[in-house]
Amino acid sequence: MAKHELSQWARLTKLYFMSYTPPEAAFGASFQQGGQIAVKEEHTVKVSLNNLPKDSQTDWATVKNMTEAEIDAAAASDPDAQPTDESFWNDAQVVMPQPKRAISLRIDDDVLEWFKSQGRGYQTRMNAVLRAYMQARQH
Repeated sequence: MAKHELSQWARLTKLYFMSYTPPEAAFGASFQQGGQIAVKEEHTVKVSLNNLPKDSQTDWATVKNMTEAEIDAAAASDPDAQPTDESFWNDAQVVMPQPKRAISLRIDDDVLEWFKSQGRGYQTRMNAVLRAYMQARQH
């Protein structure tokens, strides 16, 4: 890849990953008590200039014509992509996710089909719904 192409690719991915969340990743991936869901390879969005998502709301022609300063300003104005400083990590703790227990559970067919129709990660979503119900009843 030529230096110009690499620079253009870096600019595009900087804005792309700042603004695009795949539908299956849009569902919460961490829990209030600090646990996290393991991120699987199939949740990783991989794109190139030749296979950008068709449903993207990004005006790629405008992005291609933006300067580095304009891209940096756009990234800085995104409230979900704010940089962190050293103090942010001062009291950080590594929290390992709790292992899940495999069980056999009887679920009404229509309930199961609805969760499956929502796409990948339906068991994770079912767990999150059950967790929310449990937490609501604990307080």
